Amino acid sequence: MRIFYAVHDHSWEDSNLLEGLRQSGHDVDVYRPGHAFHEALSPDWTPADRGRVSERLVDAVRSAQERRQIDVFFGYFLKQLVYPQAIRDIRDLGILTLNYWCNGAHQFHLVDEISPAFDYCVATERSSLASYQRVGAKPIYLQMAANPAIYRPYDLPLEFDVTFVGQRYADRPEYVRYLLEAGIDVRVWGPGWTPDRTFGEKSLRAVNWRYLVRHPRTGSKRLLAAARSALRKRVAMPPWAERRLSRAVGPSLPLEGLARMYSRTRISLGFSTCGDAVYRDRHKIRQIHLRDFEAPMSGALHLVEFQEELREFYEIDQEIVCYASREELLDKVRFYLAHPAAAQRIREQGLGRARRDHTWVRRFDQLFSGLGLPTGSGGPR
Repeated sequence: MRIFYAVHDHSWEDSNLLEGLRQSGHDVDVYRPGHAFHEALSPDWTPADRGRVSERLVDAVRSAQERRQIDVFFGYFLKQLVYPQAIRDIRDLGILTLNYWCNGAHQFHLVDEISPAFDYCVATERSSLASYQRVGAKPIYLQMAANPAIYRPYDLPLEFDVTFVGQRYADRPEYVRYLLEAGIDVRVWGPGWTPDRTFGEKSLRAVNWRYLVRHPRTGSKRLLAAARSALRKRVAMPPWAERRLSRAVGPSLPLEGLARMYSRTRISLGFSTCGDAVYRDRHKIRQIHLRDFEAPMSGALHLVEFQEELREFYEIDQEIVCYASREELLDKVRFYLAHPAAAQRIREQGLGRARRDHTWVRRFDQLFSGLGLPTGSGGPR
């Protein structure tokens, strides 16, 4: 199939979505909308900006369609970036339109207006499907995966006991602090952890938009300052923990560095909580994350916060290990550090399952076959 891929230039989207489509054997036209998400979520983004993105997008699709028939439009759009009419104009060209969104469990408000304009919306959380249906959209559940060309075991010595690579937000600092208090050697990399950090960039962006859409722009600065202050308190750790952690933190890792880190660590830590950290005490939202496929595919022992959806993709405590509390996390960390043979069995079984069932080629084959479309010539599964 010929696929018009309209996704902003970002490493995770391209290394997963774009490469997955290419590995599946599809002919992919890459179009960059010329924006970044943080720009569209800022107070300076205007309806005129949204209009310009929409106009350029439709023009680009029409131009590509004149050269050769496009079968599928594959987008990754927020409602701030494109008007629904632009998507309808693309549909009128006889092109099947899909929008991919992997934060519907806690950020559906960012796609609610545009979702009904697409033929289908690709959602990665079962809990978000009802939200799409309520606004008249047609969701298709498709879980995330990993790219085996990037995520694979490396022949490296085990250097670290427990590591986590990801942003500092929600209750992640609380779990890290708990392990530190118990004497576990925890190392972390990613935004928000270093001494010069900003606190939880992901949550700050979400809070920014929540307040901006609910209040007049004239009052947004004060409200945003209050949101940031509350968020800082929630993700802060006591000085002793910050000092100890400061000796074992690092900045964000490039993709290859992340893949190699899985081979350097005895236990790879995962968290399922998502959403705005400010509100997590009132409703804790959990979802599957990319690392839940990337870590096992890299040959890691993945120890992740339990949520029911994981049962659909792994045999719990055989291919990955789960915890439901801080106490259970500590118990399992201690057990697998003390029993390396048991840890190795889980690594091997998790790696086999991820390579067999959790590649992007398999996900896109599932998506397109369900829509009655060609699945491509295949590639690394």
